[in-house]
Amino acid sequence: MKTIKFYTLIVILFFSVNVFAQQGKKQAEYSQMLVGTWKIDTMEIKDFQVPPEYLPLIIDRYNKMKENAFFQFNEDKTYHSEGIGGLSKGQWKLSNDAKFIIVTLAETGKEEKSQILQLTEKQLIMAPVQQNSSNSKVTLFKVQ
Repeated sequence: MKTIKFYTLIVILFFSVNVFAQQGKKQAEYSQMLVGTWKIDTMEIKDFQVPPEYLPLIIDRYNKMKENAFFQFNEDKTYHSEGIGGLSKGQWKLSNDAKFIIVTLAETGKEEKSQILQLTEKQLIMAPVQQNSSNSKVTLFKVQ
């Protein structure tokens, strides 16, 4: 009986170590893929009604924002972005399970968290976790 418990404990320990190693490997892989400058490809806006007379203005502002906006994740874990709200700087990190990008803004110390829906060498799809965010999903492409 003690032998069965011992072998069971060894198997559980082996699988636990393997799971943690895989998470660490994914976090390192995602960190390496994130480094660079990303531009907006598409943005899904949460449901809201736009009066038809404002639609051309909104499309124009979206196109200007898309043209100028970027997210830059540096190897030293510094972060820069530009968007509607202007230039932002701070620090970035991945959650332990590599499912979230967490940015700490230098100006306020506030954390902004986005869920990574998909990440490849050339494409990042993320969704902000904050309830007050106007977008529900952003698709980015890597330019550097």
